[in-house]
Amino acid sequence: MRRTGLLPGGVRRFPRHGVSRTCRNVVAEVLTISEQLKPITIVDVKGPTSIHIEVRIAEDTGAVVLAGQDLGEAPQEHFGKSDYEYFLSVPAVEKDRLLLELLAEKLRGNTSARTALADWLSQRGIRFELASF
Repeated sequence: MRRTGLLPGGVRRFPRHGVSRTCRNVVAEVLTISEQLKPITIVDVKGPTSIHIEVRIAEDTGAVVLAGQDLGEAPQEHFGKSDYEYFLSVPAVEKDRLLLELLAEKLRGNTSARTALADWLSQRGIRFELASF
């Protein structure tokens, strides 16, 4: 009896025999993509009030999630407890619009936008295609 199961992200695990190399490559690429979607820390401040904020993609819904936690004096003063957590979610159906708005904000007015974006993507190891004619 062959064993099959699910890999991270709900990708079906196939037995090696009888599965084309292309299928295995697609599964490997899906796993690589899911590894790249680990949370990204955008704030990590230690002090009397420590603040940690990260962005991530929710695996179950595909939403963009900004999650934060404040620890220490400020939440104690404002809420009467030393721990405060918060979440902001952008639904998956709004991700493309979010991406376009963020790119527009970052690049608006930059006459070298193509070069700036290509450099930014390269620095982060994000694949892209560049065409000109």
